[in-house]
Amino acid sequence: MFKNVVPILTARIPIIKAKYSQSGTEIDISLNNILPLENTRLLKTYSNIDPRVRELGVMVKYFAKKFNIGDASHGTLSSYAYTIMVIHFLQQIQPPVLRDPKSIESPITQTCVGWNVYFYNDLTKLSKLWNNYGLNKLSSGDLWIEFLRYYTERFDYNKNIVTIRQFKPLLRRENGWLRPTIAIEDPFMLTHNLAAKLSVKNWTKILRVFIFARQRFYSQPESIDFNISKPNMKTLQEYLFDQQPLYQNTNVKPKKNNPVIDNRKRQGRNKSNRETQKKRNPSLMEFIPTNGDDGNLSTQKQEVNFSGHSMNRTFVNRKTRVA
Repeated sequence: MFKNVVPILTARIPIIKAKYSQSGTEIDISLNNILPLENTRLLKTYSNIDPRVRELGVMVKYFAKKFNIGDASHGTLSSYAYTIMVIHFLQQIQPPVLRDPKSIESPITQTCVGWNVYFYNDLTKLSKLWNNYGLNKLSSGDLWIEFLRYYTERFDYNKNIVTIRQFKPLLRRENGWLRPTIAIEDPFMLTHNLAAKLSVKNWTKILRVFIFARQRFYSQPESIDFNISKPNMKTLQEYLFDQQPLYQNTNVKPKKNNPVIDNRKRQGRNKSNRETQKKRNPSLMEFIPTNGDDGNLSTQKQEVNFSGHSMNRTFVNRKTRVA
């Protein structure tokens, strides 16, 4: 019934990863772990606000899986972390896709394992309380391009944390999360950095993939015979998700997904990486690689069509630990 069964005992919450044989659905199993139920309820509410939330979330997960950057057990980011990145972006774009007016903030407290998990979820009143509700008319494809531009051109990794619970930027120094990688706050367990296990090496790879994808999805294909009026979707998909150009000027070859993980070897490599990282704490922009002057992986920041932060985040969860 299940195949590729792999226990991940070194995770913060030990899980068992498996794939259901009949449908091919990948699943994670954990015990006595009820906070993720609240996370699922939160994400479901977000997706019910606008169908583009679900569409963009699925696209990001598929993209991360194709480029092997979407598995926390392999030292990259979890699909949940990418989903939080999507929601954060949809709150920042102008006009916002996800936003709640400030008047919806409430002193109500709803606790789960000591954390306040309350958020406003009466979507029937959202259009009345939010004057700008529905003003963003960008397609899911346009949002995907802007998502890539946001995380390669605009977001300040050196100063800010990706968060979905407050209006003003959440500064790294407030949480003490100073590692030279992205920092992503869990919306309920506020002391949990969803990127805490992300190595600098894998963060470099993620940035490289994002920059590559921004350029490939943003420009008209030149290396394939492509008719925009009658596109060959199979050919286009192969072109957009082809990993080979990422490794043309390196000695690294793309790796295939491997469900069997050697945890001991990985722990040894992570320990060595941590010892190296202690010796230096450079700017994050130093880790964005380039391929010279040909423009294939340019790190130059371009002007972006974002006019500022949204007035408020979609759901507000107060930064208080409930006794």
